[in-house]
Amino acid sequence: MKGIDLPINAIVIVAIAVLVLVVIAAFFVGVVGPGTGTMNSQSAWNKGCAQATARGCMQADFGLVQDLEPLPIAGYDPDGDHVDNSIRDACRAVYGYTEGNDCRNACCGSPQATTTTTESA
Repeated sequence: MKGIDLPINAIVIVAIAVLVLVVIAAFFVGVVGPGTGTMNSQSAWNKGCAQATARGCMQADFGLVQDLEPLPIAGYDPDGDHVDNSIRDACRAVYGYTEGNDCRNACCGSPQATTTTTESA
């Protein structure tokens, strides 16, 4: 029986080593772990909104400033072009909004009124 134990132990060790190598190879190929396009739109919106809020909900984050791109969300690539999509793309996917101001309001709340109204007596 002792002569059989050594080959069985060796086979088990080789099998574990092969399994470890397959997992490592899969990680580098991108099958396991975070990869491009793995984040869904709701998660991307939550992440982007948290980032925008932490930055002070600036208009530029939502593409409301000319010549500035909206805030990109790392790991959000629903179109598969290997370029991170923006908070406006996530907003469009989650809420259907097409305007950056609507997205800003959804994330940061309605802006403070900048004009005052007077009541007539």
